[in-house]
Amino acid sequence: MQCTEVWGGCAIVERGVVMTGLDAWVYSCPFAGSQEGGDIHYLSSCATGRITRCLIADVSGHGTVVAGTAQRLRGLMRRYMNYVNQSRLVEGVNKEFAGLAESGHFATAVVATFWGPTREIEVVNAGHPPPLIYRAAKAKWVPFIGVVSDDEQDEEDGAPADIPLGVIDATKYARVKTQLQPGDLLLFYTDALIEAKAADGKMLGVAGLIRTLEGLGTPDHNQLLRQLLAALGADSDGTPLEDDTTLMLLRLNEQRVKATFLDGLRASGRVAREFCRSLKPGGGPIPWPELTLYNLGGVWLERFNRRAGQGPRGPGHS
Repeated sequence: MQCTEVWGGCAIVERGVVMTGLDAWVYSCPFAGSQEGGDIHYLSSCATGRITRCLIADVSGHGTVVAGTAQRLRGLMRRYMNYVNQSRLVEGVNKEFAGLAESGHFATAVVATFWGPTREIEVVNAGHPPPLIYRAAKAKWVPFIGVVSDDEQDEEDGAPADIPLGVIDATKYARVKTQLQPGDLLLFYTDALIEAKAADGKMLGVAGLIRTLEGLGTPDHNQLLRQLLAALGADSDGTPLEDDTTLMLLRLNEQRVKATFLDGLRASGRVAREFCRSLKPGGGPIPWPELTLYNLGGVWLERFNRRAGQGPRGPGHS
């Protein structure tokens, strides 16, 4: 299925989505049979297919509080899905969750942006369990580290960093990036997985989750989420996970975006169509594109697409 709009929510779901450059699988199950839970997930793809955006958030609440927040987050995802730089989205999400903090709730989250032309993915982590990445070349699962994005290399203003969303308006969120290679997998998840109990009664933690993944052998991307959940059930003596549970798995595919005149016309037409829809009652925010040369110029000429990122550099990338 081709995903070109915002898709997600906070209800039970199990599905796969094919987008330009990226395949995704999502499993989400609220705790104790609830219709809606505290986990929120979203996927979106921009008008040209060059930008894919993902979000997982774990809100300390259920029911109408979470459902209302999910709807407002959908508007934020839609508004900024044509932006290459995800900073505005993260700032908007942080502001959106400020109301939850005032009512005694908070949220952790991971936001990721995949730039198709360079196959580079940028991740922001707001107090959430670390994503895990499977490097096919090494046949090994490791925590996602990445390298700090170029425009943040020298920024140190002393502001609190990477804390849960909505706690402090001035929070700084580091953007780290890496390039995905064929066969690589990137796993986002909520804390129900690392809080699952092993046979000795202790919580698995991140290290235990990695051991569980490695115990599955060479990962089958189509079955991995189900296999992992089954393995965690066995580790916890058959007891279900004791919280809302959400997993999102990303995998590079062979669909590449190439700028053509016809595609440029189609993308421009789609933005215009969405603008008209936004004028109707309940139409939502206008998904304006980011006004940069590599974003607008890249719709028509391929060489501009490379200016958004040159890939990871320096030591230590995951």
